[in-house]
Amino acid sequence: MDMLDKMLSQYGFGVVMALIMVFFLWNILKWTKTQIERTIAAAEKREEVSMTMWAAHRKALEDHTECSKAFHSEVSKAHEFQRAEHAEQLKALEKVIDRIDTMPRMAKMGGAHV
Repeated sequence: MDMLDKMLSQYGFGVVMALIMVFFLWNILKWTKTQIERTIAAAEKREEVSMTMWAAHRKALEDHTECSKAFHSEVSKAHEFQRAEHAEQLKALEKVIDRIDTMPRMAKMGGAHV
């Protein structure tokens, strides 16, 4: 208290109050700076985690795309084989149908037995 009395008598009330206000404002500014630094550090960490997550997501999509391209390539090869096989079966069925269609005519002629 002696120091405060000495300052009051030497500098006056206004100057002492200004010094006290400067002291409190300086501490508030230091606290604000610390809070901003903490917030920025937390945001950088969140961004790093987010970017890691998006990179993993992008890699998973690229892997999926690669696998699906390989799958569709194999499937189209299998479909080509199936189409060829079905064409052969259709030809065989057409022969059978043609044979069935000609049987009644042949039976009328006294040829094939039905």
